[in-house]
Amino acid sequence: MTPTPARMTGGWDFRIINQSRNGLELVRTLQPLVWGVEGPEGPTFVVVPAMFVTDFASMPRIVRRRYPSFGPWARAALPHDWNYLTRGTQDISLCEVIVKGERMPMFSAEEVDDYHQLVREMGGPWPAFTRAQADDMMRDAMIVIANDREDGQPSRFDRGLIHRAVRMGGANGWGR
Repeated sequence: MTPTPARMTGGWDFRIINQSRNGLELVRTLQPLVWGVEGPEGPTFVVVPAMFVTDFASMPRIVRRRYPSFGPWARAALPHDWNYLTRGTQDISLCEVIVKGERMPMFSAEEVDDYHQLVREMGGPWPAFTRAQADDMMRDAMIVIANDREDGQPSRFDRGLIHRAVRMGGANGWGR
């Protein structure tokens, strides 16, 4: 199943947290974001939970000079990064952080239960996405965002370059 542009709903509220990963600022989402894709079996959704921590798109350093984390492509990176963290499964219970050398759940038990309830209400869980599908999803989400913006950004050139950059830069991030 190759995701096709559909719709993105939910919040674009986030908070910068005082941490960094590989020199990139991290942000925490403050409300869920839903990316809907149409597949051969019907609609499938990527549900990015509130309190998800991300650095937006993982791209080689040279590309990040032209496309910093907080550009018009940042919102499109959320479903992409969520798929990377969960290896396409959207299994929130797999998400961990390392605090003072110890692995800890990224989400509380209550947040996990709330997320599972939301996914069930939407008709999930859904089949897992591959890494290539997650990368394509970011490109497709940028198309939706470009169509929603008056200035048409990110441009077709920008989308293509960012897509190639996340394919290169994300190779080590699948499942981390």
